Amino acid sequence: MAHTPPATRTSDAFHGTQGPESKLATQDAGGRDGHGGHHHGHHIVPRRILLTVFGLLLFFTFATVGAAQFEYWLSLTFDVVIPQWVNVAVALSIAAVKSVIVAAFFMQLKYDSPVNSLVVVFTLMCFACFIGFTSIDLGSRDALYGYKAKHIISGGTGGISVPAGKDADGKTKYEQTTKPQVVRAKELADVQITSTIQSAIGNGLPLTRDLLSKTLQVRFANRASELIATKQPFEDAWSTYLDKNPTILELAHSGHSGHGGGHAKSSAAMSRPVAGLVMPGAGGDGDAGPSQSAAH
Repeated sequence: MAHTPPATRTSDAFHGTQGPESKLATQDAGGRDGHGGHHHGHHIVPRRILLTVFGLLLFFTFATVGAAQFEYWLSLTFDVVIPQWVNVAVALSIAAVKSVIVAAFFMQLKYDSPVNSLVVVFTLMCFACFIGFTSIDLGSRDALYGYKAKHIISGGTGGISVPAGKDADGKTKYEQTTKPQVVRAKELADVQITSTIQSAIGNGLPLTRDLLSKTLQVRFANRASELIATKQPFEDAWSTYLDKNPTILELAHSGHSGHGGGHAKSSAAMSRPVAGLVMPGAGGDGDAGPSQSAAH
């Protein structure tokens, strides 16, 4: 009698392999396979969910426009002004809901690893801190000085809000200047110099060099040197102070004494390169040395 060999099992389960159909059957909606592992393929969102999300986004878009139009209608019909913080809260709330929907379904964070969601949340928290601290700064700049709460002219040094008298309620008014801040700072320093010298003359105080602060001394020297170079007249107070302190011109175009001695040079002259080699004693500020003469 012929011996019949035992039947061999050739199923996929016996060999430890699965066909494509059985693999798809063991994966759930969350992308996990039957053994608890994660499937790293792209998740296909059903069309019904995509259309629902699309409808929600359209609804909240119309809600944003409707909220703005409702505020406009309310102010015209009943003369009611909604506070600005209410408008901001409503607009940002609607925008936040729309952002969550887009991130969850269109960006598929709902079906992705939770680590990606944590990264997004952490990024949004950092962004919120950045905007929050900036808003705190912008909203409290007038705590000490009212003019700092005004809008600065675009361009950085193109201008700034400055006090301009009082309004009907007795509050300080501010206006936008078109002068650069550096120019205005020089003008304010000149006014302070003039008032200080005039006050000292009126009170019979000696016009010593220390009458002005170090910063104002440098400004006086620079401005006086410019007037001398361009042959423009001095104010009486400035002329009197300069007669009492002629050595103050040594501070021109320098931050401290001991530099730039002799006659003050203009800024253009200070910026020119020195030609040739000048030996000590071969020429001063007013007399060019041999090498300088040859260079010219």
